Amino acid sequence: MRRMQQDLSQIVEPCDSLQEVCQRYIEFMLAHPHEYQLVNSGLFSNVGAGRPNLELIMKRSGEWLGKSPEDCMAVVLAGWALSHGTATLLISKAVPPAYEAKLRTALTETIDFLVRNAIRA
Repeated sequence: MRRMQQDLSQIVEPCDSLQEVCQRYIEFMLAHPHEYQLVNSGLFSNVGAGRPNLELIMKRSGEWLGKSPEDCMAVVLAGWALSHGTATLLISKAVPPAYEAKLRTALTETIDFLVRNAIRA
């Protein structure tokens, strides 16, 4: 799990927006579907390891949105949930191939909406 967190951190670090983080997260998970499923199976939930990437994304979102990291928690958690759901649907092939592009567009548009509202809040 730690290796995956480190690899994901390298993917997230150069991002310039929460929208980019979410897109890169999905691409990373699609490139590592078995690891993604293992990490999200619940086997590691009691290990006690923190979520350094979540904290990194909250910090960076604070910089992007001109807010404190704590003020960005809701939008970051929503982005994580949406990205996780999208990655899960794509990895499990629960979405027909004809709808994959629409699913990705829906994610992007929803994250854009959430970020715009977070800026106004």
